[in-house]
Amino acid sequence: MAAQNNINILVVDDEKQLLNALEEYITLFDYSCSTAKDGRLALEKLNQEHFDIVITDIQMPNMDGIQLLKQIKNHFPGVEVIVCTGYPDSYQIVEALNAGAIDYLTKPFPLKEIELKLKRVVREIKLVQKLNQELTISKTRQDELEMAYFTIDTASDAIYWVRADGRFAYANQSAARQLGYSPEELRQMSVFDIDPNFKTEDWQDHWQKLQKHGTLILEAIHRAKDGREFPVEISANYNQFNATAYNVAFSRDISNRKILEEQLVNANKNLAQEIHAKTISLQETVLALEDEIKKRNASELSLSRSEKLYRTLFEQAGDYIFILDLAHNPPIIIDANQSCCDIHGYKREELIGQTISLIEPKVHATEIPERIRKASLDQQIEFETTHVTKDGRIFPVEVKAKLIKLEDRTIALSIERDITARKKAEEKIINLSTRLGQSVEEERKKIAADLHDEFGQLLLTFNYNLDRIKQKISLDRDDGLQKNFTKLDTAFKQLGDCCRDITTRLRPPIFDDMGFIPTLEWTVKNFKETQPHKVEVTFKISAPIPAMSEYVKIVTYRVLQESLNNIAKHAKPRNVFITLKIENSEIVLTIKDDGRGFDPNLYNKDSNRRKGFGLQTMEERVSSIAGHLFIDSKSGAGTTIKALIPLNEPITN
Repeated sequence: MAAQNNINILVVDDEKQLLNALEEYITLFDYSCSTAKDGRLALEKLNQEHFDIVITDIQMPNMDGIQLLKQIKNHFPGVEVIVCTGYPDSYQIVEALNAGAIDYLTKPFPLKEIELKLKRVVREIKLVQKLNQELTISKTRQDELEMAYFTIDTASDAIYWVRADGRFAYANQSAARQLGYSPEELRQMSVFDIDPNFKTEDWQDHWQKLQKHGTLILEAIHRAKDGREFPVEISANYNQFNATAYNVAFSRDISNRKILEEQLVNANKNLAQEIHAKTISLQETVLALEDEIKKRNASELSLSRSEKLYRTLFEQAGDYIFILDLAHNPPIIIDANQSCCDIHGYKREELIGQTISLIEPKVHATEIPERIRKASLDQQIEFETTHVTKDGRIFPVEVKAKLIKLEDRTIALSIERDITARKKAEEKIINLSTRLGQSVEEERKKIAADLHDEFGQLLLTFNYNLDRIKQKISLDRDDGLQKNFTKLDTAFKQLGDCCRDITTRLRPPIFDDMGFIPTLEWTVKNFKETQPHKVEVTFKISAPIPAMSEYVKIVTYRVLQESLNNIAKHAKPRNVFITLKIENSEIVLTIKDDGRGFDPNLYNKDSNRRKGFGLQTMEERVSSIAGHLFIDSKSGAGTTIKALIPLNEPITN
């Protein structure tokens, strides 16, 4: 017979006749019944199947009923046990009840007694099951409300709940930050305390107008706790919650927008020649602002402390919002808003219950979840990664994630934004920088060649004429004239040295004559020989060095050249260590000295110091081909410069 009650009973007794009789009788009451002839077999069945009630005899060989009862309560605490004994006043009954038995039967027992005891136990089991279900539903709803409340409380706009008398019933964290009050202080205040221009006698008309229209958009001035006043745009919405009327108001600081409007007006007055273009620009700006207000008004719903409203705000968010359960590895998606579903090409039911690896490329499948998991509670972390859509498209995103503790579990609220456009703009800037750098190097090469060929030829001719003059002066034996000629000859040699130095700095002739590696070796050797004090220089190249573009060679050379110039000017070291190697399709150039060093904090803050060290030029050169420059220094402890330069420069369009 099929068990409609969904109650499974296991009868354990070593008397086969009694066992069969109990099984036959119990199934008459629409319960599912199984049997076992001893405690060992009973435990095996409990491991294989689910049972709600176990009826066991106490007197059995090998494992008696008391031992079985203790095993069940230890390993299957949700199973209720009824014990059977032939001794009604036996101490075994007391021991069984103390061990967790729900009831007992005294042999011989009428079958009707079994029916009554089973009905009572089943009724208690179902009451407990129903209570657990209601507790689970209540807990789930409470968690959802807490998550939704967190989303509202941390919204970027200030949010107020205003009663019919103008006093605040609620203000979120953004409102508190905007005005400088605590949320508790705001709940003791009214609209008239923060709006210096709103008169109490005008409140009733405003309230009636809000009741009539439902929503009002207006601008006002708010006054902060420190007296600072700033303009705001307010979206007021009439709502009723628990039979009480509220004005649910969204307030946004529009100081920057007002400054922009004022700048546009001033520019319109002062620049008469551009009045037409400025007028068009102003009109476009105003239209864009109006369009933004309309879109926001369409998406902003009136607030209430209900699950439905919180859910609406969650769904209306333009950013992609994930809620992740960190109890699993990788984390499981337990909710996602509509924007998230749309951008990834999945329906909500396809995302919920799946691991985050569904939308993370394999390269980030463990890295990103682990980064979120290691964050501290209530600490917001920000990073960039990539996501993959259902159709396989990969796109970059910016992630802002925060860990939240809800009762006995930790979840992550992850707010993400598509940064494809920004990445394309950055790529375009890198390409333009590369082209600019290439143009500068070509111009350097041309100037160096002109100096070497044309100016060098002039110097050669001039030197020839000086030699002829020198011969004539020697014949005349005029001491004064010979003195002046010696000064002229010295100045001429200095001019030649200066010309050669400028040519070398612009582009060493050895670069075109001998190649990349010999140029680096010559630069290091020349640095060592020209220092006023002894410097030990170690230059190590990890062979082989593969083929690379001309511009990559130039960038690498310039980083080495500028680093050695800085060491010569500022460091005064005893030792310099230089290494050049290839790792992960990148040139890794490291220049390390044990000289004076400097404070990187001062370097980062002072742009003039940065330019003086030539570090800004190096950074710009390396970043122009998507490379990276790392600077590690400490006053009195030397400096290490490490450049990572891609072997293949970005393709320019």
